[in-house]
Amino acid sequence: MRPVFVALLLLVATAPALAQAPRIERIDLVDHGIYESELTRRIEDPKSVGGSRSGVKMIKFKQKASTIQAQKGLQFGLRYFVVGEPKDAQVKLRFVTRFPSPGMRDAASGITSDRNEYVGAAKIGGADFLGYSFDYDWELVPGAWTFEIWDGDRKLLAHPFTVVIP
Repeated sequence: MRPVFVALLLLVATAPALAQAPRIERIDLVDHGIYESELTRRIEDPKSVGGSRSGVKMIKFKQKASTIQAQKGLQFGLRYFVVGEPKDAQVKLRFVTRFPSPGMRDAASGITSDRNEYVGAAKIGGADFLGYSFDYDWELVPGAWTFEIWDGDRKLLAHPFTVVIP
């Protein structure tokens, strides 16, 4: 009877660990276009064009749009919903913003990049925001922009925008 008890105890002890492994089924697009938000912090990131990324809060959807006017101060992007199990589990995703060819040239460093890319956290069952704000004149690059969300090597979402010079 004792070996059965030990086996049962091991099964019961490992079941929650197996059941709790986060699994992302898909990403649903909630909306896309022009937004307003409040800057909360600058995140130093030498891999990003300009050397940093922005943390934002109070994100407000202003207007649905796929064509974006290149204007300093304008923020655009998308809100998305992570679908999977278990609800409220934190997952790591890779966020990529692809710029039109030949890329974006950072005026301070002189480096030209074809994308911004970083890894961040998201919550299963929660909506979040991926966006870009035109803070400098050199960021006003017309053409096809694409926002992507990846889980490892699996692309979960790709959404195009066309940036135009007014």
